[in-house]
Amino acid sequence: MDTYAVYTSEMAATERLIKNASYSGATARTLTGVLAEQAQMAGWAAFDAGRLADSRRHYRKALLAARESGDPGLEGNSLAFIAYEKADSTTAAEWTRSRSTS
Repeated sequence: MDTYAVYTSEMAATERLIKNASYSGATARTLTGVLAEQAQMAGWAAFDAGRLADSRRHYRKALLAARESGDPGLEGNSLAFIAYEKADSTTAAEWTRSRSTS
């Protein structure tokens, strides 16, 4: 099984738990932190496989969950993933344009 499928499966299970279970506010923050980490990993696996639309979607989900969890480290890490993906995509597009004009 590829890592993307594993990460998205675990993320879906966590989302179901968040939606359907009863828990305290502290547990809610912990669960959304777990969801943020899972979305980051799903985003990275998608990015690594060239699935840029999926990676962007997962990175946005990670950022929202990180903010909801109240964990500034997770939020910063989510922003770093978004920035890395953006920089890499921009660099790749610029390289492609430069090769087509050469």
